[in-house]
Amino acid sequence: MSARCSVSAPSERGDDNPFYPWYDHQRTDKYRRTLAYLYLPDGTLANLEIIRQGYGHAYLSFPFSKMDAFRAAEREARETGRGLWAGYRR
Repeated sequence: MSARCSVSAPSERGDDNPFYPWYDHQRTDKYRRTLAYLYLPDGTLANLEIIRQGYGHAYLSFPFSKMDAFRAAEREARETGRGLWAGYRR
């Protein structure tokens, strides 16, 4: 699972999707996938929360603006055995 996901803004789709995308310096990758951060109405960064809870990992092969936060969240999830990291031994 990648830390970056794709979605259209609610106003672009005409519905009440609770996610609000924010695009980094690169809007698509070489495979033409949309790269976006997803924010919830309360300001929570959904991508980061998924990693923090251990249900995803940070794809760090290419630089992006929130790379340090994603790396730290994954490290913390791994060290505390959350989600996919349950039973992981360092």
